[in-house]
Amino acid sequence: MDELGKVANKEIVAAVKTRINLDISKVRFDSKARAAESLGIIDTGLADELIAFYSARNLIHIHAELGRGADWEWKVEFARQAYWRLQKFKQQVLDWQA
Repeated sequence: MDELGKVANKEIVAAVKTRINLDISKVRFDSKARAAESLGIIDTGLADELIAFYSARNLIHIHAELGRGADWEWKVEFARQAYWRLQKFKQQVLDWQA
């Protein structure tokens, strides 16, 4: 430890390890995606896309409640794109596990 309180040029800090019980449904999806990104499970581009799809998914639910049976064409295309992103997600997770 040097005179600045550092070891190998890293600052030493006090911390308290704790654990909380949190229902997984209470954790926002964007936080889950960013956690997967920070762990290296998925890349930043995929995290951004998944967050955007999830946000749009929530809007679709609101839209569906406001007016049933309106414009289905964009929903089909959107679902197709979301499906392919999930394939990319699956592949990145499998690569990470390997």
